[in-house]
Amino acid sequence: MRKEYCHTQRILRIAVFLGISVVFTLVLPADDLRGEADQSVSRRTCHLSYGIAISHDQLRDELLVPLRWVGAGCGLHLGWDIIGGAWKLHSGIGLALSYLEEGYGNGGAALTPSFVLEGYGRFRTRGTLTSDIGAVFRSRINDEQLYSWDDAHLYYLASYMIGPSIAFEWNLVPHRILHFKLCVPIIGFVGRPEEERFVKQEVGKIWVYFTEPNGSLGFTTLPKYFSIELSAGIDLKRKRSAFRFDYILSYERYMQPEPFVRFTNTVLLAHDLEFGRKR
Repeated sequence: MRKEYCHTQRILRIAVFLGISVVFTLVLPADDLRGEADQSVSRRTCHLSYGIAISHDQLRDELLVPLRWVGAGCGLHLGWDIIGGAWKLHSGIGLALSYLEEGYGNGGAALTPSFVLEGYGRFRTRGTLTSDIGAVFRSRINDEQLYSWDDAHLYYLASYMIGPSIAFEWNLVPHRILHFKLCVPIIGFVGRPEEERFVKQEVGKIWVYFTEPNGSLGFTTLPKYFSIELSAGIDLKRKRSAFRFDYILSYERYMQPEPFVRFTNTVLLAHDLEFGRKR
């Protein structure tokens, strides 16, 4: 089991290294590293986005049982962006629900509320390519109701983390924009249940899924906690709106008191509305 985690950790470190290499390759030779905006990035606009997501989840929480849970889920997304000539702010909230099964066919469910806040400096690098370099704050609660094995307790991983983030936008043709993003939260607070719990929880009460995970937060950083999120997609723009298609890979791991690992593939379809004027 430890070998499996070590192998996964090596793969993720390589992914981070490659992402950093891309930044240096694209940004260092840039014609304009001072953020002097041209026509393509000189707009100060606001964007409201909303969408639905479909996901495939893999989860392993050895605090309960050393089995892999696999299933599908769906979710809702709401976002707000403010974009200036040399900067960009993004905030978003989401709520996802997944049905999971382990190898013996027993069922469970996962509820995942999340919030993200990102800030970037924007740089025009090569031609139609724009680079965003900044930081991300992300909160996520992985609530697990694994009722086939334990219907008396809620299992969870709550995380409130900050870390670096990079993003790229490439204007292929007018009104067609490819975008890529890499986020690696590295420091913050994490909450997990205790190994032994003798009191039955009110798992049917909706507030338990939000209050219980926040009752045992503790400071953490790499390598005890590791998370990475990669996304790629395309914007299909039309006047002051756009349709967005995103594919998102998310990996999260925490090793205490017993290993927790979650790997999620998500497809997001969103509609974006633009407000504001050119300056």
